Amino acid sequence: MAIRQERRSPHHKGEVVQGTTLADAAVRAGVRHLVYTSVGGVERVRGIPHFDTKWEIEQHVRRVGLPYTFLRPTTFTDVFTAKGAALGLGMMGAVLGRDKPLQMVAVRDIGVFARMAFADPGRYLGKEIELAGDELTVPEIAELLGMRRYPKVPKAVLRLFGKESRMLFWFGESGYRADVEALRALHPGLLTLKEWLALSR
Repeated sequence: MAIRQERRSPHHKGEVVQGTTLADAAVRAGVRHLVYTSVGGVERVRGIPHFDTKWEIEQHVRRVGLPYTFLRPTTFTDVFTAKGAALGLGMMGAVLGRDKPLQMVAVRDIGVFARMAFADPGRYLGKEIELAGDELTVPEIAELLGMRRYPKVPKAVLRLFGKESRMLFWFGESGYRADVEALRALHPGLLTLKEWLALSR
């Protein structure tokens, strides 16, 4: 059984209710392996609303004794081609500067790791796996996207986003820690941003 939640309520309570309800139902149904898509770094940082909800769900899955694999993806490569990508890159640049890299993963590769977990439960049951296929600086990302310019966003502006801005500042303070080389050894087809862009265009 796999869970990947798509929507959050305004106060994020709906995500927790959905996740814990599904976990309880899985226990009653005798599910032998739950694969839950959480988020990278969820065990290392508090105060980011959509991280906190996923941590609460992970804790609930453990409490009810449901056999699990937690996949913890980093930034989705998809965000770099979405509407407003230039502004988003500027916001990341405000906290990462020019030299600190950001880890990212293609959504399709999350699915590959879910399939691997189901196919080899002996290897993946009880594991928490942070997922990334690439790590690049903001200027490197901009170059791949063909962005000659992107907005320079002051940190003071980021703080206007309230609690959600905590994630951006966390990127600069610590951030994701996926072992890309080890992940690529498990999944040699793990996509870099350049490869993902070539497939997406």
